[in-house]
Amino acid sequence: MTKHLINYCPIDWYEDELKRKGMTLADLVQQLGVDGIEQFVYRDPEAFPDYKELTIGAHLNYWPYWMDF
Repeated sequence: MTKHLINYCPIDWYEDELKRKGMTLADLVQQLGVDGIEQFVYRDPEAFPDYKELTIGAHLNYWPYWMDF
């Protein structure tokens, strides 16, 4: 079964933008008609809201030197 996701990184700018629009991340997911989020984790998980109910996958960190592998 195919899942349709958006990549979401809980940076302050994105979080503030949702609040400014009076939306939650769940509202955005519903509005876009996707199944959930692929969460891009780039800092300590305690530093941002818990989106485990919406998270279907996680995006691994990327460093350009991996291309050498």
